[in-house]
Amino acid sequence: MTATERHMRGDLAVLLESSNWAGARAGIRALPAEPVANMLPAFLCSADPRVRWRAVQAMGDTLERMGDADMESARRVLRRLLWSLNDESGGIGWGSAEAMGEAVARHGGIAREFGPILMALLREDGYHLQYAPAAMQQGALWAVCRAAAARPGLLDDQAEYLVEYLDAPDPATRALAARALGLLRCSIAKPRLSTLIHDKTQVVVDSPSGPQSTTVSREALSALDAINASQ
Repeated sequence: MTATERHMRGDLAVLLESSNWAGARAGIRALPAEPVANMLPAFLCSADPRVRWRAVQAMGDTLERMGDADMESARRVLRRLLWSLNDESGGIGWGSAEAMGEAVARHGGIAREFGPILMALLREDGYHLQYAPAAMQQGALWAVCRAAAARPGLLDDQAEYLVEYLDAPDPATRALAARALGLLRCSIAKPRLSTLIHDKTQVVVDSPSGPQSTTVSREALSALDAINASQ
């Protein structure tokens, strides 16, 4: 790493920890996109959830810029994020799925190419995150929720692959799966969602705006309402 790159990484760390995130986010947008995209993955696995989620948002901002200017450079970054989620990478890939979901939400070209991959992360014939730690599954489900909310219809045809996560042993995973299935208007999930309206388990779901307290039953009811309203 050159002295210039070390300096930029230090600036990036300061901005991600700033008390004025709106101003800091604008400051990150003013930095050269490709070096920032190469440095941000180190912050995606931060132990500080505030820094981690800000890195997710900053990666979305940066990939949006790169997608507009040079789609191939954006593809390279997204492929590295995807590779980090693969067992063969030797890493864990914390935050990578969330960063991909943010990028899909932010850029149409990225959505068309990488949107379906978000669902593949959770499929048995895909990237096998169903065998990963619950927090990894929740990150991928959050990414699907983010993409589905921003781009209705993009992932609806693959929604059935998420139904199995309604039976996950971790309640936060069940809650996020229910939320995703509601956003995807997945009618075949209705019978299973109906059984979850009795699951009063309290969960805390992490998000860019901070921890959100909810229950599995609340998410299941919201999902059922959304699916019924779409029919």
